[in-house]
Amino acid sequence: MSRRRAWTPVDSAFLYRSHSARDRRRVSVHVSDLGRAKLERLEALARAHEQALAERHVDTVQNLSALLADLWKGIR
Repeated sequence: MSRRRAWTPVDSAFLYRSHSARDRRRVSVHVSDLGRAKLERLEALARAHEQALAERHVDTVQNLSALLADLWKGIR
């Protein structure tokens, strides 16, 4: 049985790794230009989705926001 390797953002060139010159065990991960462009597109889609929900379901969004704020207070 062959195992398929899991997809990673590094494989898709969204991120890249670099090794420390002083400590070979240390690896830094950086966002590539391609990754930054993808992130900007996803953030724009998320904002548009949130805006559409907010316009259609004002009361629901306000209630959910209040519940999330209460939840956040409870875990801090």
